[in-house]
Amino acid sequence: MSLARSSLVTPALPPTLISLSGRGTGPNLIFCPDVGGNVLYARTLIRALGPGPSSFGFRLAPDMLDHLPTLTIEETARRFATDLIASGIGRPLHVVGFSFASYMAVETALQLSRLGHPPDRLWILDMVARPRVTWRSLVRYARTRISPRRADFLVTPAFIRINVSRHPEGYRPILRRFYTLFSRYRPGRYSGAATLAVADGRPRLGYPPDLGWGAYIAPHLDCVTVPGDHLSMIRDDRNAAVLASRFHDQFCKDRTSGTAP
Repeated sequence: MSLARSSLVTPALPPTLISLSGRGTGPNLIFCPDVGGNVLYARTLIRALGPGPSSFGFRLAPDMLDHLPTLTIEETARRFATDLIASGIGRPLHVVGFSFASYMAVETALQLSRLGHPPDRLWILDMVARPRVTWRSLVRYARTRISPRRADFLVTPAFIRINVSRHPEGYRPILRRFYTLFSRYRPGRYSGAATLAVADGRPRLGYPPDLGWGAYIAPHLDCVTVPGDHLSMIRDDRNAAVLASRFHDQFCKDRTSGTAP
């Protein structure tokens, strides 16, 4: 089944997909889950995008949760891609990920491409292609490992640490599994159109302006900036409105260039 042009008819969605907005007449945005297995990060952005686009989110189906300890990013993304194709959700199709969810978005775009249905655009929202080990991260890692509360934290030498005790107990197995998977993820090469949105208040820590994605996405990587830091760029209403405008600018460019179906 091909991904046909969007319509106002709401398709019956597979268990890995949920609708996050009313059906619009614009592009379809598919938000990928973050390290907690959810797409709550997209709420403010979806509101700022307005009624034009239709927004959906991926989630783990019950049968995937049954096999959580052995689940991989590649298997998860393959399932997402297969279900998305079968769902009949139309084009234009944009796959989106913020922070950790960017890795799932990249892998889902790769899997869609391998199945012969590449997305019209991949969106990476403020995430580096490959995290780097720094002295600061090593010190944080060492301190956490010797802390009497070390069991409460997920930590690796290169990633931020997460206090799992602050999350609902039902989410903790997902957090632990996805944190491990994302910390080990190495992106493949993607040749489709992609946009990287970077918070202008992000500490650079030696990363290039494209946060290293130019080595994996070529030649169609566009980079835009959004006000705020890593979290406020998408949580703050004003910053999210700027981010939404970056999406709408791209929608207009695609229509003008004729790349949107």
